[in-house]
Amino acid sequence: MAKVIIIGDVFGELTAVRYDSASESRSGKSSWVCVCTCGNNHVTDAPRLIKGISKMCRPCSDVMSGITRRNEFSSRTHKKEYNAWSMMKNRCNNEKYYLF
Repeated sequence: MAKVIIIGDVFGELTAVRYDSASESRSGKSSWVCVCTCGNNHVTDAPRLIKGISKMCRPCSDVMSGITRRNEFSSRTHKKEYNAWSMMKNRCNNEKYYLF
């Protein structure tokens, strides 16, 4: 029999607060708004809670795993610029590179 989630159930660091019909996934999985022990809200679907996949909010998960997140857009832009510069430098220094 499938487990039913009740308001107040605790899953790791998350406590189920309310059912969230607005963010119900396309596959029909029910979504729940949970509160982490740090106070952050976290929205996840019921199977992830029941299986123990979602145990805490993202900031707490990052702290536990030692990940430091930066602005992902700027880091991608930097990679593009660096790659372009590196390839340009390679074309200048490579004797086997011919334009014609």
